[in-house]
Amino acid sequence: MPITALMAKEESLKRNKSLLRAILLEVEESPGFDGRKRQFFSFEIEGYTKTEVHFHVHMLIQAKYLAADEHEDGFIGHGLTLAGHDYLDLIRDTGTWRMAKGKFGELLICLLRLTGDVAGSVVKQSLNDHLGGRSF
Repeated sequence: MPITALMAKEESLKRNKSLLRAILLEVEESPGFDGRKRQFFSFEIEGYTKTEVHFHVHMLIQAKYLAADEHEDGFIGHGLTLAGHDYLDLIRDTGTWRMAKGKFGELLICLLRLTGDVAGSVVKQSLNDHLGGRSF
């Protein structure tokens, strides 16, 4: 069912960062999503409704983190885009993810995205040193 029809059934759908992360990790781990051919995918994430998962996959496609198109019962795509891989690399680490969900997390993720991998690693290490060696 297209996302617009699913969304019409729900009173309000809000962005859930943990669900976005779970979807990216699921797509990355799914066999066949290596970018060589388009493939149908539809999966369930424990604790979330089908509508919530589809809504968040739709957002990841809009953000160009997933190379996919909507299909009646799921999505057809290649998997993660370069931007999707880069974003997942930033939030994969559990400590970084805890920080991302914390008070300064959104700013940290934006800064890491803007500065790129090398500069992002320097910023991350600097923050780690500044916070007394606590990993984030």
